[in-house]
Amino acid sequence: MDILEQFLRKVSYKFPKGYPDINDPKDWLMLEGMLKKMGIDLKEASLSGTATGYPQTYGAFIKYVQDNDKHIVGSADDVKYKADKNTTLFDKNFNSAEEIKKGEEFNILIKNADDLVKKGVSTYALISFNNKKLYIKISDILKPSGKEVAKYEPEVNKSNPSIYHSFTPGHPQEKQVVELFINKSDKDWGFKYDDTSYNITYLGDPEWKGKGNPKSDVQVSFNKDLKPEIGPNFQISLKAGNAVFVENWVIPSRALQLFSADDLKKELLDIQATANRGELFKKPSTAKNLAFFVSTTPNRYTINTGTETRGSYKLSEESKYEAYTGDKKFGAESKGRANCFFKGTVPNTIEEFIKQVKPIKGNLDQFEDLYIHFRGTNESRGGSLVFKRIEQEDGSVRYEITDLWKSALGL
Repeated sequence: MDILEQFLRKVSYKFPKGYPDINDPKDWLMLEGMLKKMGIDLKEASLSGTATGYPQTYGAFIKYVQDNDKHIVGSADDVKYKADKNTTLFDKNFNSAEEIKKGEEFNILIKNADDLVKKGVSTYALISFNNKKLYIKISDILKPSGKEVAKYEPEVNKSNPSIYHSFTPGHPQEKQVVELFINKSDKDWGFKYDDTSYNITYLGDPEWKGKGNPKSDVQVSFNKDLKPEIGPNFQISLKAGNAVFVENWVIPSRALQLFSADDLKKELLDIQATANRGELFKKPSTAKNLAFFVSTTPNRYTINTGTETRGSYKLSEESKYEAYTGDKKFGAESKGRANCFFKGTVPNTIEEFIKQVKPIKGNLDQFEDLYIHFRGTNESRGGSLVFKRIEQEDGSVRYEITDLWKSALGL
């Protein structure tokens, strides 16, 4: 047994899963802290080369940029990447244009690894830095990691600061909403809406404990009903203005809460038949797996069974409601479900924010329609991987439904 294995066995009991999950930011922070106490400092890696689950060329870029749901090119809330070292940026003609220092932030202006530019022995990504479009070597871009994820713990100068419950924002919007209610309420957490006074009684992470992430991103509770159709607890599902995914990395148990087994079985078999004729996507995917999402964007794939030709599966009203709320997944009375929805840029006043928050119940016609969405990925995400891509000896490609989904649907 090597020293690393001895160390992990010794500390594993301290982690919620019984082992440190390096894909969980909280576990990563805890593990890093333990190692630092032993004098071991974990070093960051760049976006060049491969990554865990991504063995192909540009694997790290595909994992942390192309397959990063939070990276939405052009969004005001887009992911910020950092320079891994002091380095040079280049203009469109690849002349030296500007210097960037280690740790300085920028936005990446491309999403797909196919848009990387190869020059000599180096590969470059187009970025926005100091309001200029410039190129940076991907070997000079710091790989994002859980170490950069920290609890949001602002100074709360209120008569009762315990109303705020610190949490780790998964998206900038979550922090912005919390900041809005902290900064725009008075010292007793009071504010006015429609000429009526209210007080905040809870702010932060949803009051929910259980398996998986809650459907609500932020909970704000008030001393009385603010909008009758919502009630005193705003369990808010938040989305950036151009976000398209409403359900990410769907596993079989969740899929069966959204669709009937018969409908889902037919859809997967139709997808498999079309994929095996190479007609599913406009641009064939070279990824090893196809993962299940639910999106506001239709026609991501095209079904052609020989007797039927159509775009991606549109969710029924019942399925749409479940996708937005999570009632079946978390319980109709749970704080883990979402009872209201906000999409777009967080405004500057509490009153304007509340006006834009939409109750989900009884308001579904104002919400975007939803569609099944399949996405190519090389990431190991367990149950959400529905199809695996198998290269045949003759060079052709075949898609097979994974054993987990076959078992769940009785295929």
